[in-house]
Amino acid sequence: MIVQSVYLLTLLTMAYGAFEQGVPQESCSGRNQVGRLVQIIPYNNTNETTWIAKPEKVMRADFIFESSLSIPKAELTIGAILDPDGGPGGRPLEVAYGRPEDACKLLNGTRCEKEAIEKGEIYKLKAIFDVPGGIPKISLKVRFLLRETMTRKLSRAQKTNWRKHPGNIIFCVLLPAVVVD
Repeated sequence: MIVQSVYLLTLLTMAYGAFEQGVPQESCSGRNQVGRLVQIIPYNNTNETTWIAKPEKVMRADFIFESSLSIPKAELTIGAILDPDGGPGGRPLEVAYGRPEDACKLLNGTRCEKEAIEKGEIYKLKAIFDVPGGIPKISLKVRFLLRETMTRKLSRAQKTNWRKHPGNIIFCVLLPAVVVD
């Protein structure tokens, strides 16, 4: 479990809670996924269509998943898509939330001695975020991405563009979120 001060990506955790409650969610397109998201367990407010975040509040969600491959080391990345319908140039504006986090710190049932994630095992990933004060009211989509950590040096494009990262994607999901007062 890890607590991070978040920019807009705190909303991501909130979005997962919405998934369990029937909020529309979509799989990330552009890459195959080797895992299956079984359930998202929210611990904060949702309504029928979005995960609701409030500044200066802690948000938490658990992601229950399994992988069809053993993954030696995994990392969680979070990103906010601020204009999902396409901003300047017709493309969505994506903002990364810090650096990828070591999934071993977020997973239950593993000490990561041999494999971080073993094929066919069910895992719970706990995500906890602080929503910083001063965030304006905004609607967005939040991307949670659990992927294989690469030990070799990556190019800048591979580090910053999740579609170009050479590691296996375990799961990737987009969830609608909104920041309110």
